Amino acid sequence: MHIKALMADDVVLTGIYNYSANATYYSDENFFIIRDEDVLDAHLVKFNRLWMQHYPGATPEVQEEHERAPPIGEKININTAGKGWLMSLTGIGETLADRIISYRDTHGPFKSIEEIMKVDGIGEGMFNNIKDKIAVE
Repeated sequence: MHIKALMADDVVLTGIYNYSANATYYSDENFFIIRDEDVLDAHLVKFNRLWMQHYPGATPEVQEEHERAPPIGEKININTAGKGWLMSLTGIGETLADRIISYRDTHGPFKSIEEIMKVDGIGEGMFNNIKDKIAVE
């Protein structure tokens, strides 16, 4: 498999372009700029899977360091978000992020955003602070 894809600023750049001076000036290359959230998510899922196959022993700190940051203004999927994404939510620190991940690992994916209130330490007040910034997909 030969994948040439660059994900940056919520855009997928892909095609047969070789990212070289020769390709730029002397070859016939195709290059696509895709601004579609579903395409971006599909590429990120594949990247993350391949990353973990290549670096299966990566520590959680290394994995988190290479985790994509949530786009500004975009809702965070609490069923797939890593610790770093969860901690970007107001009031969610390391302990609560760990509890959210542990809860979904134990009980399966959240069926609604309200279900996050079943996590120890997240009450109605905190839920009201984050409800417009989270989603379940």
